[in-house]
Amino acid sequence: MEASAAVCRLKVRLVFLADATRCVSYTPEGALMMRSGCGSNKAASVVLGLALTTCLLGAVSFACGVSSGSAAVAARPQRLTLYSAATAEQFVNNEDDRARGAGNNPFGAYSDFTSSTEEKGGGPFPGDQSVFTFDLYTGPTLKTKAGSAVFTCQYGFDKNAFCDASYRLTGGTLFGAGAFNFTTTMFTLAITGGYGNYIGMTGDVETTPSINNAQRLRFVIQRAG
Repeated sequence: MEASAAVCRLKVRLVFLADATRCVSYTPEGALMMRSGCGSNKAASVVLGLALTTCLLGAVSFACGVSSGSAAVAARPQRLTLYSAATAEQFVNNEDDRARGAGNNPFGAYSDFTSSTEEKGGGPFPGDQSVFTFDLYTGPTLKTKAGSAVFTCQYGFDKNAFCDASYRLTGGTLFGAGAFNFTTTMFTLAITGGYGNYIGMTGDVETTPSINNAQRLRFVIQRAG
């Protein structure tokens, strides 16, 4: 709005100058001088008009430059590539929890209430859960550690899972979520937010196979709004 108003004022000033410059000429040395027939008041107006026009031009240029520059910074996505290696995994088979809980519970006789963590018969099955932990590295050789990650997954039919993920990095943490099949080697999660240096960040992370039994994570994120 301010830039538009400045442009309107500039147009008015230019119309004024088109008329006033009839009183202006230059000496052979390039100095500004007034032509005969123009009084001192008009001369002062011409000089003032030139000064105001210069200021308006500078203001409009600055405003437009700041606006476009700020928009470019806000819209520029950040790209980050890391590599993950699994450190632990835990499956929870909930198939027989109800039957086991009928006798094995804190309110009756029980001998063991440890959940089964081994899938049999081609699981995971609907209702099963799993937790995976990973170390994150800066390169495919897995020598320089960059952070850690945790996946918590709930399984539905046909081995499809919905997973919540957190990526703990230097200076903050990114949160992600998404659905993929248990047997896939490539998938993409949405980055839904974060905290620390990553507060307000959204985007996605693409996971693909890498060497050394690792996975390559390609983040594309930017601050929302």
